[in-house]
Amino acid sequence: RKVILLISAFGMAIGLAALGAFFYVQQVVGDASNITWLPVPALVVFNIVYCIGFGPLPWAVLGEMFPANVKSVASSIVASTCWILGFIVTRWYPALDALGSYYAFWLFGIFCVVAFFFTLFVLFETKGLSLQQIQDKLNGKRSN
Repeated sequence: RKVILLISAFGMAIGLAALGAFFYVQQVVGDASNITWLPVPALVVFNIVYCIGFGPLPWAVLGEMFPANVKSVASSIVASTCWILGFIVTRWYPALDALGSYYAFWLFGIFCVVAFFFTLFVLFETKGLSLQQIQDKLNGKRSN
C-alpha cells in the first residue's frame, strides 16, 4: 500500500503542476493555444492516481491503526478532521484563485510533494501485519 500511496502522491503532484503550468501560461504569458490539450490529460492523470491511492487507501488503513477499544472514537475524529480540512480548502480556494489559478494548483501540488515524502519517510507498510504488530510499530516496540 505504501508504494501505491507514493505513486498516487507523485502522480497527483504531476497532474496539479501541469494544470498550474497551463493556467500560468494562459493568465500570465497570454497565449496558451499550443497547450490547450494539457488540462484534460492532467486532470485525468490526477483523478486516476487519486482514485487508486489517496482516495480510498487512507480510509482502509484507518481501520488498521487503532485498537478496538478506541477505533470508533478515533475514526470519528479522523473523519471529522478530514471533512473540516476539506471545508477549509473549499472556503479559501476563491481567495487563492483570485491571485491566479496557477497558484492554487501549484500549492496543492506542493502538498502532494509533502505527502510523497511523508509517505516515504514516516509511514510504514501495514499489509500482512496483525493489529498487534501495527500497534507495536506505532509504539516503537521491536517485533520478534
